[in-house]
Amino acid sequence: MNNLFRTLLAVAAISASVHAAEKPNIVLVLVDDMGFSDLRCYGGEIDTPVLDELAEDGLRFSRFTNAAKCTTSRYSLLSGRWHGGGYTKMKNSTTLAEPLGKAGYATWAVGKWDTHRTSPLDFGFEKYFGHVSGASDYIAGNSKFLLNEKPYTKFGEDASEFYLTKANTDYVIQFLKEKEKAEDKRPFFLYAAYNAPHGPLQAPENLVRKYRSRYMKGWEKLRENRYERQKALGLFDESIKLPEWQSNHRKWEDLTDHEKSWEDYRMAIYAAMVESIDRNLGRLKQELIRTGQWENTLFLFMSDNGANPYERSGFTSRLPWKAKCGIKQGKEWASVSNTPFRWYKQNNYMGGVATPFIVHWPAGLKAKQWDNTPSHIVDIMPTLLEISGAEYPETIRGETVGEMVGISLAPLLVGQKVNRGKPIFYSYVGNNGLWDGRYKIVSNRGGPWELFDMDSDPVENFDIAAEHPERVKAMSKEWYRIGNQIRVHTKSRAPRNDTASPWGGRSIEQHPVWGDKKPPLPLPSE
Repeated sequence: MNNLFRTLLAVAAISASVHAAEKPNIVLVLVDDMGFSDLRCYGGEIDTPVLDELAEDGLRFSRFTNAAKCTTSRYSLLSGRWHGGGYTKMKNSTTLAEPLGKAGYATWAVGKWDTHRTSPLDFGFEKYFGHVSGASDYIAGNSKFLLNEKPYTKFGEDASEFYLTKANTDYVIQFLKEKEKAEDKRPFFLYAAYNAPHGPLQAPENLVRKYRSRYMKGWEKLRENRYERQKALGLFDESIKLPEWQSNHRKWEDLTDHEKSWEDYRMAIYAAMVESIDRNLGRLKQELIRTGQWENTLFLFMSDNGANPYERSGFTSRLPWKAKCGIKQGKEWASVSNTPFRWYKQNNYMGGVATPFIVHWPAGLKAKQWDNTPSHIVDIMPTLLEISGAEYPETIRGETVGEMVGISLAPLLVGQKVNRGKPIFYSYVGNNGLWDGRYKIVSNRGGPWELFDMDSDPVENFDIAAEHPERVKAMSKEWYRIGNQIRVHTKSRAPRNDTASPWGGRSIEQHPVWGDKKPPLPLPSE
């Protein structure tokens, strides 16, 4: 059975399950800096019952990847094209909102835009609430917030007054109610780009206190526990060994009690942020159930890159439910979040690009299982166009639109297979990679190409480049062919001292605010 015929069968199956006049609503959720294993349904210990239920009743992907960095992932997700690592003005590119809008969809966005500081309203979205910047204080906001075309300034000093994750959801629900009041019968496309759990780590007090002391087992033990749960879920075979703790990571046993308390504290804040996302998605789900729209809503959830190892921070508040508290996750907890993979955000090892990907659609999804197809965030554009019946434009805003390079994953939703037929390309400022079939090459921060067999070694434990020089040569040639087309950055801008903090910045011991002071919120025993 050839590829075209298989795809036609898949489309026919989807069409049969949903009347042609009833195009599905589409909710596309992109969270920020969340690791592969943070959700319970991917092995984590954070309470995420809403997403866990959607995963259990939906399709979960085990080898779905992003573009390793906030802006690169957003560009590829919205445009269906490769991004080479620099910032973009969406030149010669459409966004998902533009063809979907022409196909009869209401189009809304909330959250982080971070696409060269433009506005979603410039690219096909009808309504928007959020910030066009790359990050924001979750309570005090910043000067880059917009409500539609107007600046937004209604922030707070405490998470009970304003909290960004909740505010994003509040405006989604407001958009839904406005649509209901206007008796607008169009299906809707929602791009919900939650900034959480990107730093600064800030969360409501009750959630932070809930997780306090849960992480006193330490990095290594929690990582091992996550991996055991992942194997029980069927994500990894018993024969796959968990990669060793990286040499640039501290060991929990070497910390003082004060340092352990501090580390438990900042991971408690991070966990509270993840649970807050889950709770707010539950609010959205309930609103869609109330209005009778949930059954025919196609829901997709993913992260824009692996967890963030940065240590650098600056803040004035000592409490994460107050404004201007700038705590970061740090490289050891980032490694736990990315279990079982090595490295993190910006790198193109799986620790940088692997993401949980959940698809849920009561009216149209027939395949409720794990899917191990190598896939990429660039595939979302062709997938949604196929399902919605929208057409990829040849021109937009007076410009010729470049080639859509992803493949449609729609056949997977009805239990069919897809044949990628072309490699997955990765690049971010000297961190490069290519995944072709069972093999993946990686050049880390301008270093030599490494080669991994992703079928037998999905955690990238064993570099086999020396054993297969011709394969490395052929794959790197293909990487340069694609890279030259999109004018990537080919030189690293990061230091290659693997014993240091991976991207520079101060360690917590050097922090000008904390110093050697005891962290707030002591353990119950203290």
